[in-house]
Amino acid sequence: MKAMPHLIMTPITPTIAVGMFGMYGIFIAAMLASSGTIEEGELKWDKTLRYYILYHFFFCVWVLFFIAAIQTIAMAGAVASYYWTRDKDKLTSPISKAFYRTFRYSLGSAV
Repeated sequence: MKAMPHLIMTPITPTIAVGMFGMYGIFIAAMLASSGTIEEGELKWDKTLRYYILYHFFFCVWVLFFIAAIQTIAMAGAVASYYWTRDKDKLTSPISKAFYRTFRYSLGSAV
């Protein structure tokens, strides 16, 4: 931990992203849930609206797992670059480089 002290801070950014996307997801879900028509004092959803709600649910789940996968791959890359570097003094910003490699080469694997 002494060599990479910022590794303990890497979950903060994905947590903020998950929180912001969670608020967005809840807001859109509330808007979709209230978009039905009122018939006989009851809220009715047509078939298309039901598909929108189902699509929105699976989209939110996919994005949340995508964010978690990016964070996992980047942390694994930072630890691996530290482990496989012979001269630890030459190791500069392994976390930033791991995120770069994740977005450059491993983004398709996170999908």
